[in-house]
Amino acid sequence: MDTTKDIIVFTEHENKKKCSIHPLSKRGDLEFINCIRIEEGHITIPDCYLFLHVEGKPLGKEDFNRPLLLLDASWRRAIKLAQLPAIDALEKRSIGDFITSYPRVSKLYSMPGAGLASVEALYAARLIQGREDTSLLDYYYWKNPFLETNQALICAWQNVWKESKK
Repeated sequence: MDTTKDIIVFTEHENKKKCSIHPLSKRGDLEFINCIRIEEGHITIPDCYLFLHVEGKPLGKEDFNRPLLLLDASWRRAIKLAQLPAIDALEKRSIGDFITSYPRVSKLYSMPGAGLASVEALYAARLIQGREDTSLLDYYYWKNPFLETNQALICAWQNVWKESKK
């Protein structure tokens, strides 16, 4: 497995039209893996990966060279996927204080308030790691509201990395 790529684990159950990260599936810096391949043991995830999870310790500057794994699934399915041994064994990291712009609604279950759309989480995580790439948001309908809402936090992380390069 190429550990220079971040991994997106997805399920076939999600509506691709509503999926915030699916438009990035052809990018060379991302590897999209169907969860079935992990469930059936066809793929193992190297332990150098950081699993983006709302209950992880905060992602920080010290994580700059670590590849990321994120789950692209409904909250209900993501909870089950997170328990797969190949994923559960990974170190967990959380994103912090970023606020989603994705209009999340569920009539069936409650969702954590700290959750971000998959593409928002990937952008924020890479920003924190010093690998900011706004092109990740190019196909995201709520790009501008997300960037505006989180402008102060984005600028703070950009300044962290500017200062470290001096």
